[in-house]
Amino acid sequence: MLLAGLGFSYAHVLKAIVAQWWTNNLYSYGFLIPPISLYLIWLRRETIRLLRPRPNCMGGGTLLGVGFTMLILGHSGSILAIQELSLPVTLSGLVLTLLGTQVLKSLAFPLAYLLFMIPVWEILTDHLHLPFQLLSATIGLVLLQVVGIPAFRDGLYIELPRITLEVAQVCSGVNYLIAVIAIGVPLALLFLHGWRRRALLLGLSIVIATLSNGLRVALIGLLAHYGFPGDIHGPFHVLQGILVSMIGYAALFAGLLLLSNRSPFAARP
Repeated sequence: MLLAGLGFSYAHVLKAIVAQWWTNNLYSYGFLIPPISLYLIWLRRETIRLLRPRPNCMGGGTLLGVGFTMLILGHSGSILAIQELSLPVTLSGLVLTLLGTQVLKSLAFPLAYLLFMIPVWEILTDHLHLPFQLLSATIGLVLLQVVGIPAFRDGLYIELPRITLEVAQVCSGVNYLIAVIAIGVPLALLFLHGWRRRALLLGLSIVIATLSNGLRVALIGLLAHYGFPGDIHGPFHVLQGILVSMIGYAALFAGLLLLSNRSPFAARP
């Protein structure tokens, strides 16, 4: 009954979340978050089986009350973000109510990881766009000069002999940064021992996201300089982004293999 009530209460919220994954490039990685969270729970299945369920009705009821209060307030004020943020709180309350404190502790990370799927990260990333735009423009400029292309940077603009490029806000790389961190967090937890290696991989994730976007800027400048046919804002521009993203993820997994002292296929939580 609780699960049915949860599904009924959050049907419109889940629909809105999926719609934002589908339409907003910043959150297109969101489709991966629930399967990863379920996988993290599945890895803990043996540990959970050894735990005796001890329902905590008081604590769980409190969390459920907080979650549903957030849902109602968000709905009353037409603030979708509050409704979406209430989902992990309500799920935690449901686990605590039915299975108890020990099970909730075991599932704390998979449940907290669901925050990556909530489309509210603009609150933290909006002020990062300009610094990342400038950094991407600088990296792109250096790479272009390294390959012998005469280029000059004026703020967010890169002056080339044939064209002037602007590193726009949508090309700041911040969107890619959140996606890389969302993938790097479970990789660090599953396949690395010790907080230093895990922190190093997360730091590497940030560096990869930054350098990858600078590489993308340089690639666009290179193609524009040599008069590559096609609209730099058309489908080929999207293809460049996908290619650079693949390079970035490949570098992330390479860093994981270097930091890991064991095969990832033998890893355990």
